[in-house]
Amino acid sequence: MLRRSFLDRTGLRFPEGRRRLEDHVFVTEAYLRADNVSVLSDYVCYYHVKRDDAANAGFQSFDPVGYFQNLREALDVVERYTEPGALRDRLLRRWLRVEIVDRMSGRRLLAMPDDYRREVFRETHAVVKERFGPGVAPGMRPGQRIVAALIRDDRYDDLVAYAEWESGVRPLATPAGVEWHDGSLRVRFTAEYSDADGPLAVRPDGPRAPADDAPADLSAAVSRLTTAAADGFGKATADLILRDRETGASYFQPVVTERERVPAADGRTRLVLRGTATVDPATAAGGGPLTGGLWDAHVRLTLGGWTKECRLGPAPAHGGALPPAGLVGGRVVLPYWTKGYANLSLDVDRAVKSLGLHRITAADAALSDSEVLSLVLPLYVPDSTAITLRLTGTASGRALDAEAVLTPPTAPTACWRPGSRYASCGTGGGARRWACRADVR
Repeated sequence: MLRRSFLDRTGLRFPEGRRRLEDHVFVTEAYLRADNVSVLSDYVCYYHVKRDDAANAGFQSFDPVGYFQNLREALDVVERYTEPGALRDRLLRRWLRVEIVDRMSGRRLLAMPDDYRREVFRETHAVVKERFGPGVAPGMRPGQRIVAALIRDDRYDDLVAYAEWESGVRPLATPAGVEWHDGSLRVRFTAEYSDADGPLAVRPDGPRAPADDAPADLSAAVSRLTTAAADGFGKATADLILRDRETGASYFQPVVTERERVPAADGRTRLVLRGTATVDPATAAGGGPLTGGLWDAHVRLTLGGWTKECRLGPAPAHGGALPPAGLVGGRVVLPYWTKGYANLSLDVDRAVKSLGLHRITAADAALSDSEVLSLVLPLYVPDSTAITLRLTGTASGRALDAEAVLTPPTAPTACWRPGSRYASCGTGGGARRWACRADVR
């Protein structure tokens, strides 16, 4: 939001007509000419704008000549209102990183048809040579500096080769254990990067080239990147994200991370992160409870200049035993491995047949001398929890609903006293066979 008096005083107007980056010219000048800029930051909002026909100009292929000419106009604004030096370099770095380097990297570059990709490359090369001095690129991440240098030095084939290698670098996140603890799920996992040859291994004593130099070849680029990853390993992070499969709503969960350097072949080292995430169903959705639906677990790994995501899985080869469903925070939360890929997901308030109640046998039921029926149910509860227990006669089909109580900690037991509206908990002998099916509601 901008004050009308500010716009009138400066004569600043939004450029009209069909063009690219029109907001860059307007907003950049507004920032640089304003006496005060206030930031409203008491909560986070995400706005995703897309027309029904996907006709937004930003989603379409663009004319490279016109696009980068419009980009130059934004750079003109920065140079008009700043002096040469660190501040100007920092501001220009945003356009080099977002509009050029990110566009010409990895899968985004490879997705372009070759003739169009070459045309875009020619224009980016011209802009980089013309407008970005030696102080701009060094402030970027190692991989971004490599891309910027290859563009500057007009090395199209090497840029494509680097993008092909980088697009094959992906995170791997392997579950190490899932269990209930104090009303929350503890999810343990390991995470590291891999390429076509397997887990990515680094040489901590590798070359450290000047920040603005282009690597001689792909091998030198890979060596430089992996060395940078080893140097920055102390700041590497692994986040666990729960994402609603229907809406895409995503929430970060608390994670405690340990970093381990694992010896590999030829004196190299694997950089492995070990995380323990705490998922509290009552607060996991940004401080509120998880809503009903399917929630997929993702791991976001930040290491060596990359930040990439993957699903948490597949389950360990030995089967990766999961804990039972939990009645926590007013929700029924069932951890499960997805079909096909064996990734970790949570079923919230939707599981019916998957709770395992159909596996209850006579051995799970007992009637005490005080006429209290006890059923051991495959459910986790952190505290005593009131439920409705439905007993259905297998011969007569008659159903009986009664209040019962689930009690922790090890094998939750639903206790019900026949003939009463409320069940006090009891255990004990006198096991009998019961021709009934138990449902929890």
